[in-house]
Amino acid sequence: MKPLPIGIQTFSEIVNHDMVYIDKTDLIYQLVKPQKQIVVNKHVAGVF
Repeated sequence: MKPLPIGIQTFSEIVNHDMVYIDKTDLIYQLVKPQKQIVVNKHVAGVF
């Protein structure tokens, strides 16, 4: 079993030491992409 790169910050070090690399790019995209539009209406007193 390949070692996990716990505490390793550089991709080159992960590759050079034959460690496991898991690409989470798509997961991050799913977390930050807008799911739906939100409309915020603010009522201003005296304006009709």
